[in-house]
Parts: sequence; structure tokens; C-alpha cells
Amino acid sequence: MALIGLNLLLLAWLMGRLTRDALHPAVGFPAVWGVVLLLIAAAQAWGYHAVAAPALLLYLAGAACFALGAWQGAAVVPAQAPAAPLAPAFWRRLAWLCLALHALGLPLAWAEMQAIGAMGGSNDLLALAFQLRVQAVSGEATLGPLAGNYLVLGLILVPMLALGALQRALSWMVVALLALPWVAGNLLANGRAPLVLLVLVLLYLRLLQPERLRLRGLLALMGIGLALFAAGAVLVGKEGIDLAGDPAEIATLVGKNLADYLLQGPILFSAWWEQPQLLVPSWDPLRVPCLALQHLGLCEPGPLHQEYLPFGEGERLGNVYSIYFSLLPGYGWAGALAGLWAYGLWAGQHHQRARQGGSLLQQLLAANLAAAVVLSVFLDNFLPQLNFLAKLALVAWALPPLLSGRREQPCPA
Repeated sequence: MALIGLNLLLLAWLMGRLTRDALHPAVGFPAVWGVVLLLIAAAQAWGYHAVAAPALLLYLAGAACFALGAWQGAAVVPAQAPAAPLAPAFWRRLAWLCLALHALGLPLAWAEMQAIGAMGGSNDLLALAFQLRVQAVSGEATLGPLAGNYLVLGLILVPMLALGALQRALSWMVVALLALPWVAGNLLANGRAPLVLLVLVLLYLRLLQPERLRLRGLLALMGIGLALFAAGAVLVGKEGIDLAGDPAEIATLVGKNLADYLLQGPILFSAWWEQPQLLVPSWDPLRVPCLALQHLGLCEPGPLHQEYLPFGEGERLGNVYSIYFSLLPGYGWAGALAGLWAYGLWAGQHHQRARQGGSLLQQLLAANLAAAVVLSVFLDNFLPQLNFLAKLALVAWALPPLLSGRREQPCPA
């Protein structure tokens, strides 16, 4: 296992030499999987299960296919001048728009959350968060379409606000204050998963800037991500965490929960592949089209939350199976590798356009696909998030002309 992990890191290094871009998805995918496999190899001393040889070979081949696709996708993008910068008025109006959305959407979302909490018999914040997660995991609707889309808009607009701060058109204090209601609302209603995605998107957008990221900035982003992860664990009592318990014990349990989530995906996919009778796979990259056809009775999507399997000794149970669980069960070896190549092609094209100073839309799409690369050890966040990406594309395409009034012309040089 360690040997495959080292080979994946070698592949990442070779792709870095080829692309001369450490942020390139052709580098990121094998690097992420190489690091995680090395961590699993080291964690076996603490009772984590091993990954079987067939799965290891698939991980190596899949990373190679993804890296090849990402390199090819970037190579076919023609060189072009940077997009015209957005007018300063755009960023100010965007901030006012976010404030207006909070005025309308936040009371509605909070009222719906309280109604759900009342159904559980308590208005306590921890009980409210737990009730919301129970309904989400069981497949029941949580918030209505208006409140739900208000929270989704936050995952689109917060990165936009951050870009405004990076361009010194907005202050970071304004961005933080406007982001806070969306962060808190998503944490309560949707858990920590969308916020981990948000932090990864913000990290990519910062690394995309020409200025070198200082260690202090990197540590700050990592600290925010860990704090949100810990808050999500505490709110729903992961690992039996009790908010009234000893802080050192809480920190230890949060760390254990983080390690479990980071390592279980490759292990559990391998366990299912060795014993497919253990559960019936229901993940599929074409879930969004299937949901659209469901209303016509032409398709029935499976549940998002799979059954739990052990990934280590003791009480280590999980239901995270990695990106391969979305591709291989329905499409086989060839289909999985072709799908990963296509995902790489998609991510590589948007990354190259963002690198060339592409539009707001290109930067946000590239950032979300880069986050999907990191999250591939957990789940498939490429095609299955097509609904969210469509909303992102609509917002990022429509807002600049609506809020700018005009665009600044690029320098003729």
C-alpha cells in the first residue's frame, strides 16, 4: 500500500514538472490519493483496515487517467488575454445584494429550522442541529425551496465576496460579516460537508492569485476549516462528543473523527469490492439527470446515504466510499477509468482558463472542480453536483452585467 502511495506521489511530481503548476488538477488528484494511502498504511498500527491489492491497482490507474485527462484538457485551451476586470461598483453592489438576501432569507430559514426543531420536541440549538441531520440522512426534506436556495446562494456568493477582497475592492471584515449567516445556516441545516467544500474553494481562489500565500494566511484558512469541522461534529454529537465534557477530550474525539473521515473512503470501497454482497450500491454520476427524469417515472435514484461498514477495529463504522464507488459498480473498470479521464479533462480546461485570468464564472467553476479533486477520497463531487454547478453558472454569468453597469477595458498591453 505504501508503495502505491509513493508511486502516486511520484506521478504528482512528474505532472508538476510537466505542467509547471503545483495547483494543476493533474498534480492534485494523484497527490491527494498518494498522501491518503500513505496515511492508511501508517494508521494500520491503530487498527485501521488495509486496502486490498485490486483496489490499489485501480487507484493507481484511476489517478493516471485523471492526470492524463487534466493535462490534455489544459493543453487544448488556447492562449488568451485576461478577462476585463469588473468595475469597482460591482463589488459594492454585490455586498448590498448579499445584505438584502440576508434580510429576506435569514428570517425565513430560521423560522423553518425552528419549526423542525419543535417537531423534535426541543428548541435547543444542539437538538435542532441533530433533528435537521436526522431528517437529511433519512432522505426527508429539511428546508423549503426558498430557504434552501438562500443557503445554496451563500456557497456561491461567499467566494465572490472573497474575490472582491482579494482585489482590494472589499474589506475582509465586510466579507466575514456577510458570510457569517450563510456559514451558520449551512452548518445547522446541511452539516459541515458544504462548508468544507467552501473552505477548499476559498483556498484555491487564494492560491490562484499571483501573490504568494503566506504561512499565516494558510494557517488561518486551515484553522477555519478545522473549526467548522469540529463545530459540525459537536453539533450532532459525533464520537459521543459532549459539549459539557473536558476540552482536551473533545479535541481528541474531533481529531479521531477527522482521521476516520479522511481514511475510510479508500478502505470501505476496497472492502465492498472484495465482498460486494455486503451492500447494494446506489451512488451514480448521473444522479442529477435521473432526478429530472424521476418526475416522468423514467428513473428512480438510489439513496445518497449508504449502509455502514467497518473500516477498522472496534466501533469504527462508516458510509463514505470514495469517488470510485460512484463509477465502478455501474460502469465497470473501463467505465470508471474513462469517467476519471473525462473528469480530469473537465477540471483541466477550467483550471487553465482560470490560470489565464478567466472570467468570474471560470474562476468559480475551476475552484469547485479543484475542491472535488480533494474530496474524491470521500465521494464523487463532479457530475453529482451538476445541479449546484448550474446554479453557480447562472449566478456568475448574470450578476456581472446586472451589477456592474459597465466593464473596465483591459490594458492594451
